[in-house]
Amino acid sequence: MRKSFKLLFFLSLIFLNPGILFAQEKDCAVNLQEAQNQFNMGQIERVPDLLMDCLKSGFTREERIQAYKVLINAFIFDDNLLQAELYCLEFLKKYPEYEIVATDPSEFVNFLNEFDNDPRASVGLGGGVNFSRIRMFEPFGVDSQVGLGSGIGGDGDYNSSGFGFQVGFIYNLNIRPNLELSMEPMIIQNTFEFQHRPFDFAFVEYSEDQLRVDFPVSMIWVLKKYGKVAPYLRAGLKTSYLISAKSDAKRTYENTTSPLEDAEGPGLEILDNRKINNYWAILGGGVRYKIPNAYFFLDLRYNLGLLNQVNNLSRNDGMDENAWLYYYLDDNFVLNDISVCFGISKTIYNPKRK
Repeated sequence: MRKSFKLLFFLSLIFLNPGILFAQEKDCAVNLQEAQNQFNMGQIERVPDLLMDCLKSGFTREERIQAYKVLINAFIFDDNLLQAELYCLEFLKKYPEYEIVATDPSEFVNFLNEFDNDPRASVGLGGGVNFSRIRMFEPFGVDSQVGLGSGIGGDGDYNSSGFGFQVGFIYNLNIRPNLELSMEPMIIQNTFEFQHRPFDFAFVEYSEDQLRVDFPVSMIWVLKKYGKVAPYLRAGLKTSYLISAKSDAKRTYENTTSPLEDAEGPGLEILDNRKINNYWAILGGGVRYKIPNAYFFLDLRYNLGLLNQVNNLSRNDGMDENAWLYYYLDDNFVLNDISVCFGISKTIYNPKRK
């Protein structure tokens, strides 16, 4: 209660007399100039007393940076390297991306170069779209099972039925200045369709949506930087856990005079027809755009399916409604996709002595 009263009293003073803050900033600016003068005259023992309080509050950003330089240099000339190191680490934590300028004192520059302040990691969020590409490697079909019609099992066309999506969390661990280990748990949806004429008298339209949790792990090689822009390459593997798989199908009769009715119904849950876990190889690259303490990224990759999507035991359970009602029977296939992802990542620093 007492702390709250003090804070309220302090805020009231500022509101009633904003000149208090201005006066404090003015005093700190004077102190900085005086500290620089004292340092130039060799009176380095007076520098810390002039700057310590103002480092906590009272300086503008540029004044605070200059104050750290003067203070660190004063400790170096006073041969107090322990204090110089403490304030140098504090400086690098506050301004991890500080770039040396020509006017910086050589002693300060040399001391700063004794510290490793390369990025340790980055964390962020990303999202985007994907385009599914199906590769069928073993055909099946109701026509090949019952020996009717002119078609053969799997003699149809797989296509993307629109864009899927992905969204997830990103953690990149810096192994070397240009090499990173990337881990990206994400939720991903893929969608595709299949069209087939299993018999002379029937045409089948089938579409499928999958929803998964993916766990990609890849290596990122950052190429040469061009100012704020840095292209990179990526290679790795991912595994997944299938949450949901749903299908929509339609059977249309053609080239027949029999009074047969077309079949179209509500979507079916086909999770039992799919393997719950699967694996992909990852190949891709992208580009980053640097902003203070973070970067935007645009990522393009090809995810190459490694295992069959179909649970082969599901064909023999006699409960496949898609087969007996819509004339669709799963081919063996792998699911590939092309994805585009964009997002932002914050850079994590942890300065230390080399």
